[in-house]
Amino acid sequence: MSAPPWTRPLHRPGGGDALVFFEVHGTFPEEPPVASTARYHLDAEIAPQIEVFRLGADAADRRAGVAWDWFAGDHPALASQVARAPGAVIIRGQVADPADLRYLRHAIGLVQMFLDRGGLAVHDLQTLRWYPADEWRTELFEPTEFRPHAHIVILTSAIEGRLWLHTRGMRKFGRPDLSMRGVPPEMRDPAVDLVDRFIGMQTVGGTIPDGEEIKSRSLPDGLVCRHAGDLEDPDFNNVHVDIDWPVA
Repeated sequence: MSAPPWTRPLHRPGGGDALVFFEVHGTFPEEPPVASTARYHLDAEIAPQIEVFRLGADAADRRAGVAWDWFAGDHPALASQVARAPGAVIIRGQVADPADLRYLRHAIGLVQMFLDRGGLAVHDLQTLRWYPADEWRTELFEPTEFRPHAHIVILTSAIEGRLWLHTRGMRKFGRPDLSMRGVPPEMRDPAVDLVDRFIGMQTVGGTIPDGEEIKSRSLPDGLVCRHAGDLEDPDFNNVHVDIDWPVA
């Protein structure tokens, strides 16, 4: 029995292009693997939009930076194995204003296929997260239903006694990331709830109008959504929506 489709019931034409970009690091056979379409949820119609290519010695250059340091700190033994691995496979694709999420499910299946054939860990370049193979399988590949929050991270930074909540990963859905600056620490939970709702709505195709005012019993008046940034912004690698906390 095939897995249920991943849909975008709120999608309307005119959104941004989705970008998927994963790296699988490990030791892989010389010949390209033959994959079971059903087992890995692969989609022949989507396949031409998702490119797959290999890195050899150059893969070592990609095992560095803040995200790698986080991974190595949490999984030192596995990171040591990955650091010695001879190669990596890149799975990358840009899909114009996708009306459904078949492209994402296809890409996730490709990653799992390479994990089953010598991969040790996966780097999601948009969320900056490194996944051990077992975490990728249980969190992203095995669930049959679409889980929006499995694909996005919410980061928290403390700035002058206030919090900055900001997401990474919404570009996988062709939607802006979210940024809330100046959040009082005691208001973190309702602020995160708001970000969560916007994540869920956008992943299934919804959009946030520029200038939309937020009305909520748990949040103060004066919160307004403003589109900002560009795809080169290093904080998001994406455009974003600013929802700055009102100045008291």
